[in-house]
Amino acid sequence: MEYLFTFVNTYAAIKAQDLLTTQTIPFNVMPLPSSLGDSCGICFRIKAPDLTTVRQVLQANRVAITQIYQINVVAGKKRYQPWN
Repeated sequence: MEYLFTFVNTYAAIKAQDLLTTQTIPFNVMPLPSSLGDSCGICFRIKAPDLTTVRQVLQANRVAITQIYQINVVAGKKRYQPWN
């Protein structure tokens, strides 16, 4: 299972990228899927085992995220469900 983190702006996404890279937490930077709006246009995809760590790092460093989505594949298509 994977999760998608969206950010309030590009500055927050770049700050998150720097923090996760420094802490060697694996993530993929990707364009925001059009079905999720347009916010800053950048999002991060992470694996389920890293979810708690990523949330803690971003919260501790006051990185503003818009939403976390759980990625589900249904009939071969990715579906993004808000996760709390």
